Amino acid sequence: MESDGIHDMVVFLNEELRAGRIKISSKFTADGLARVRFGSNGKVDPSTVDGSVRALGLAMLGAKTHSALRGTSLRDVQSRYFDILEQNFGEIYSEVKRYGASVPKVAAKFASDEAAVAAFAGRLDEFTAFLAEFWEYHGPIVEAHLNDLHSLKSVFGGDLFPRYDSNIVCSVGMYMDTVVLPDPLSRILMMRSAVAPQELFRLVVKHSLNALAYRELALADVNPPLVVIAPDRFGLDNGYSNAVSAAGNVDALIHASRIFGQEFESATDVVDFIDQIGTPDQIVAAMVERGRLIFNSEWSEPLPEQLARYFTETVQPMGAGKGYGDAVYFSIAGRMMMSNDALLRSSLCRGSPLTDAPASWKYLQWKYEYDVMAGNEAAEHSHTLISKALGSSLLSGLPPDTLIELRKNGAAAELRGIIGKGVGEISSASDADVSGVADTVIANIDSALSEHRKQLQALAHSQRKFYGLDVGRYVINGGFGLASVLTGNTALGALAFLSQMAGAPMPDDLMKRYRELRAKSTDLRRSPVGAMFNHLKGKFGIS
Repeated sequence: MESDGIHDMVVFLNEELRAGRIKISSKFTADGLARVRFGSNGKVDPSTVDGSVRALGLAMLGAKTHSALRGTSLRDVQSRYFDILEQNFGEIYSEVKRYGASVPKVAAKFASDEAAVAAFAGRLDEFTAFLAEFWEYHGPIVEAHLNDLHSLKSVFGGDLFPRYDSNIVCSVGMYMDTVVLPDPLSRILMMRSAVAPQELFRLVVKHSLNALAYRELALADVNPPLVVIAPDRFGLDNGYSNAVSAAGNVDALIHASRIFGQEFESATDVVDFIDQIGTPDQIVAAMVERGRLIFNSEWSEPLPEQLARYFTETVQPMGAGKGYGDAVYFSIAGRMMMSNDALLRSSLCRGSPLTDAPASWKYLQWKYEYDVMAGNEAAEHSHTLISKALGSSLLSGLPPDTLIELRKNGAAAELRGIIGKGVGEISSASDADVSGVADTVIANIDSALSEHRKQLQALAHSQRKFYGLDVGRYVINGGFGLASVLTGNTALGALAFLSQMAGAPMPDDLMKRYRELRAKSTDLRRSPVGAMFNHLKGKFGIS
């Protein structure tokens, strides 16, 4: 710490002591503070400040900073972020929602408009600087609030943003308290010098529209929040970026060694080795574990053709390499960096990583594998696996307003109990585990829905009795008239003037019985199981 910083710290400590806001319990620290002296320039002499005083001062300054950060609510920051997206892309998003248009197609259409691309390029530096300033100020506030959240958090990683075709929070949010999503624009704009303006514009439009789909969930008045948009530290913090890059390159060397069955000491060794082999067909033929090379899980052509395609479509336009060796290494190093980024951000948020793209999920599994091989303690993956299982197509699509209502009704614990029942502790992240978790989750929900259906059927039988036998016996004191009001059955109203039967309940007894049944029915249909029942019953074949 520089001299001015030490001076300010000691002055701050003395002010806090005089105001009675802190007390020093350690005599050693109190004596150390008493020994502090000022120099001829009126500033604290750093040589008179011992380690105990410095430690206390830093701790108190940290607490002051944290308190100041918490002064701005997390919801306010989220609202400001979505206001930025709304101002730039709100009209487009409204049209996408109105007509149910495909987000990728809309983004591609706008990117094909030369005038729009030119306007975007003209404001690119201004918008990039504005976004960087936004996160420089608001990023620490978001991170402080996330650290304060003692809840189950899923931290999305492995890609720029979740897939456009489903709302990942509406599935994962049935188990996890909060899903942390990175601001996709920061990472995209970081690539502006290497990506053509047209492609950059397409990515910005696509992911801005994707992000706007989470606005309702992020701004819902629930605690803990369902969604938090957080800064992408990779593009904002050089120290963080360097750490992720270094870890990614270490894992990439291990991964390349597994693919080709030999050890590599550096990235240059990998590139030179591959370039000496020759064509894409020859390179793939030389692989020992070719299944560990994934460019894009949606590509269906043979692996040699994928390698050539990746080199042509991705590596060459970015000027990132000269041959196929660069393409292979660029691909696996990038994937491993994203896996390390997901794990590090999860650790900083005290959450578990979440991926939705199949290729990203595979590379996260391999990252876990290499960590165990290196002697690192195996992480506990049960929350990661349950979140992954919930992201399956079977459980996706719960309406945001339904999820918000469940959370407002305090249903998180019951939902988690239903979904997590029987899963137990899972120690590895293999495909078989994910399949097993998915089966268990589905079986548990299926069981809950089946039990819920029995309760509804029993209630329906009770109501039939209420509207049938009890009402059929009841005519005294205008009972049928009351029943007609309760059931909306005008025929019962007519019968009230014609029928005379003995032994019927009094009107207030009938009303009490009705209210009990109505309350029970409402509770059942508004319960977590009831909400899932209404949404998923068709998928489970329940009529």
